[in-house]
Amino acid sequence: MKKRTHSALVISLVAAIVAGGIFLVYRHIQNGIVPGYEFLPASSSVSTGTQTISGDGYVFGIPAGWYVEQGSKNVIAAYPDHYPATSTLYEAAVACKIEMSVFPYSQSTSAADWISDHIAADPSLAVVEQSSEDVVINGGIGMKWSGLIDDAPMTLVYAFNKEHAYEIAPSVVNGKILGNAECSNALDTFLSHLTIR
Repeated sequence: MKKRTHSALVISLVAAIVAGGIFLVYRHIQNGIVPGYEFLPASSSVSTGTQTISGDGYVFGIPAGWYVEQGSKNVIAAYPDHYPATSTLYEAAVACKIEMSVFPYSQSTSAADWISDHIAADPSLAVVEQSSEDVVINGGIGMKWSGLIDDAPMTLVYAFNKEHAYEIAPSVVNGKILGNAECSNALDTFLSHLTIR
C-alpha cells in the first residue's frame, strides 16, 4: 500500500512539472517574446504614468496601445497600436515600426557632419538628401532628414546628447510601399514620448 501511494505521489509530481513547463512555453509564445528582447506592452497613456523604458541617455514612455521590443540598451523597436511581431494578427494588421538605435557621438563632430557620414557609410546605397530641419525633442533638439535612399523617399530623425547619437527610423512593415511617408504620424507620436538626457 505504501509503495502504491509513493508511486502515485511521484507520478503526480512529474505531471505537475510537465504541466508547469507547458504553461511557461505557452505564455512565452502567447506574449510574443522574441529571444533576446524584452516585450513591453503599454496599457495607459504617458500623461497618467505610462510604463517607460530607458537606455543610454534616453527615456521612452510607451504610448497607449503600443508594443516595444528592447533588444539592448542601444536598440528598441516600437509598434504603434498593434500586436507584436510573433502574433498571427500582426502580419495582417501592423502598418509601421519605429526603430531607434544608439551610437557613440563626440561633440567635436557637428551633428550635420555626423548625419551625412552615417547615412553615406554604406557605399552600396544611393543616397540623395532633399531637406533637413530642426525638430524639438524632449530634452533637446534633433534633426529630421528627408531624402531618397535607393530611390525610396525616406525620413529619418537624429537626436544627440554629449555622448550619443540616436537614429530614429520608421518603416512600413506590410505592403509593397516605397518609402516610409505613411509612418509620419507614428514617427511624430514616437518623438513626443521620447526624452533625451
